[in-house]
Amino acid sequence: MMKKNYLLKAVAVVSAIMLSVGFMSCGGDDGGDNSAPVTLSISGVDAPFAADAASMSSAQELTIKCNSSWGITSKPDWIDIDRQNGSGDASVKVWPNKTNSASTEERSGKIIIQAGDKEVVKTVYQRAGVDSELFVSPNEIVTLADGFAFDFSFGSKVKYYYVARYLSSAIARKTDAEIIAEMSSDTSNRDTPSDGYVTSWQNQSPLTEYVICTVGFDSNGKNGALSKTTVKTKSGTNQAVATISDVTYDNTYWYWTTGVNGFVTKYYMWFVTNTNLYSTTDAAIAWFFKQAMKQNPDNFAPIAQGDSWQATRNGGSIFHVVTWALDVDGNYSGLIDRFRGSISSSSSQKMPNFVEDFDSSKRYKTIK
Repeated sequence: MMKKNYLLKAVAVVSAIMLSVGFMSCGGDDGGDNSAPVTLSISGVDAPFAADAASMSSAQELTIKCNSSWGITSKPDWIDIDRQNGSGDASVKVWPNKTNSASTEERSGKIIIQAGDKEVVKTVYQRAGVDSELFVSPNEIVTLADGFAFDFSFGSKVKYYYVARYLSSAIARKTDAEIIAEMSSDTSNRDTPSDGYVTSWQNQSPLTEYVICTVGFDSNGKNGALSKTTVKTKSGTNQAVATISDVTYDNTYWYWTTGVNGFVTKYYMWFVTNTNLYSTTDAAIAWFFKQAMKQNPDNFAPIAQGDSWQATRNGGSIFHVVTWALDVDGNYSGLIDRFRGSISSSSSQKMPNFVEDFDSSKRYKTIK
């Protein structure tokens, strides 16, 4: 693991910067410092609502981080919320007010929140109800500028399933039956819920809408309804990035340096030890990165500036570290930076960075 003195050093630097600039955190009923630039970010409500959900008992929490007054300016008519506006940090309950049980299609809608000149959008989903026992749907989706990754939710009778992704412009020219036939014609695309895959695509176009299609089959070969979930990749320009460089090693440690660009407010760094992730896509790495931060938040101290680092080798022959930065609005960048290299000896020397060339049309599967 990373040596504590370096993490403490980074946290101390952050504290010093915060004190020197008179940093004011979001929150409080007073709405913060009105002279400061407005900051606004949201998180939560990542899982689709169940098809039969139609009351506050199924609510999920939408977490708002803000340093001023904010308001929800738009929402789907099938969604209720417990408050429309507020000031500073807040948690808002979000739930469906009617079921989607009679539908063969997952539905989605956008919640729009504004604060000053800032606007953020959260897309919420509710699963289809028909053939719900055979339903397959993306669960938690993570997007980058050049790809996306997700795991799955399954109905109780799903024996196997198929997944495909299409451009939004292409999906309108195909019927559900045509898509299901196209997906299931490729036997290599047939997986089971017990596989435990995270699916990802790499080398996709930035700021582009794609449709993820999923369909489940039971043990008798009967298929459920086709699920269509729209995802949009992030921008690939003007993105916050913390870059890894100058990687070396000796018999005891890995050594490296991180540098930040002008869009970074803070970044997180992850020293990867899971061998399943050494050769997977950036989008899948980002998905597992988020899970690691959720499961062990104390292991991820925010870092505000570039620094030199070291981590114990423990005899390891593969070095893999990832950075993911946040911009001024508190949003995760559409780009991550990762350094992945393998040594040929234990003597002190520089580390080569191995870069994979991923096929943009291929679905990549990473075991959890």
